[in-house]
Amino acid sequence: MDEHPAQIIRNAKTLGLDLEEQVANGTIQIMFESPQELDIDAHYDRIIQLIEKHDIQRMVIDGMTSYSTAIGEISVYRDFFHALVAYSKQRLMTAFF
Repeated sequence: MDEHPAQIIRNAKTLGLDLEEQVANGTIQIMFESPQELDIDAHYDRIIQLIEKHDIQRMVIDGMTSYSTAIGEISVYRDFFHALVAYSKQRLMTAFF
């Protein structure tokens, strides 16, 4: 949520993970949107489109606190994550939050 893809790739390298090749060949998708400009409904739609376009089977969402801060309303925050969990279960995806 609040880490640019280049930062994620750089941080992964410090752990001995070279994500650059997987990102370049499309094996790994990294989605970044600035929390300051977050439209949660549009953001949810972009996540779903990315999952369906690339037939994603595993999803990692980092930044629960950033989401909470960006969304503000606890009920909207809860609904967003409940919708993502329900969607990932329906697709039989593995999801890490």
